[in-house]
Amino acid sequence: MQKMNQELVSVMVPVRNEEDYISDCLNSIFSQSYQNIELLIGEDCSTDNTLEIIQSWVKEHSSRFVRCEVFAHEKNYGITKNFNSLLKMAKGKYLKSIAGDDIIMPDGIKDEVEFYCHNPETDILYANAYIIHACDKYPLKNTENYKLFYDKIPVYEDGLTEALFRGDVIAAPT
Repeated sequence: MQKMNQELVSVMVPVRNEEDYISDCLNSIFSQSYQNIELLIGEDCSTDNTLEIIQSWVKEHSSRFVRCEVFAHEKNYGITKNFNSLLKMAKGKYLKSIAGDDIIMPDGIKDEVEFYCHNPETDILYANAYIIHACDKYPLKNTENYKLFYDKIPVYEDGLTEALFRGDVIAAPT
């Protein structure tokens, strides 16, 4: 367990116009039971108050992270280029992407790192996810009231890579 807690996890949050959700997203990362996290936020020219909310949040919470940086782009990159810019700056052994309108359950990163440590041949990890309502706030209460993305975790006979080429098969926040 000691080795697991030493591995750096890069959490990358590409955002644009998420003023209603970004605080919940960031608070869910802040509240992770796993401690060795760098938080990288790519702010993609929001036209609302997203950047101001992020800057205020980071000023108050950045000391919890090994590294916490906000990259405010001067022009709109779009989701792919925004994410790729964060990916290039990530220093962690493990990489986690989450959108600014999603949250991570408190043991989410710990569980993922633990899985990787026990299954080192794994290249991509995904899990189930709760579908939450836009008005719900972090932390979630009574998760049994939420619908799951998968009724049962699918197994892909041709492998996950082939399934990804055929369509969207992964709950994005996982």
